[in-house]
Amino acid sequence: MGIRRLDRRTIEENLEQLLELERHYSDDPNEVWTEENFLLDTEGKSDFSNIALNGEEIVGYFILTVKIDEGRLYGYINRTFVNPKYRDSSVYLRLFADARKKFRKAGIDMFRWKCSPDNKRVYEYHLRFADRIIGAENIGNKKYYIFEKMIK
Repeated sequence: MGIRRLDRRTIEENLEQLLELERHYSDDPNEVWTEENFLLDTEGKSDFSNIALNGEEIVGYFILTVKIDEGRLYGYINRTFVNPKYRDSSVYLRLFADARKKFRKAGIDMFRWKCSPDNKRVYEYHLRFADRIIGAENIGNKKYYIFEKMIK
């Protein structure tokens, strides 16, 4: 299994498989990403996002951007996915380690992301993985907690 940068070209080359994985394995059917989500250009996305591949098979991916809060840059995790066949492996941690290395090299020392407690399996994982919850917000009729992890 190899990890590489998930830039626009890689997204376009693997778009059908990405969409298929989203449709069949998303933990929350209300949050399935579409072609538009994958192809949207945002700050830092092509530089920091990564994908794990086993040959041609997508094992997992992190879609990351750079955001700023009160003058401080941080890495924002927009989307994570690990193929169910690989969820008992170290794929998530390997994707995170790759992203952490890129952000540290860029002088960014913090990650943030949102997760709803409705997505119980993922939410409980994030409770163990994050350093802290820094707030919450409602999107539609759903509550999301904002997690933070310092990059060491």
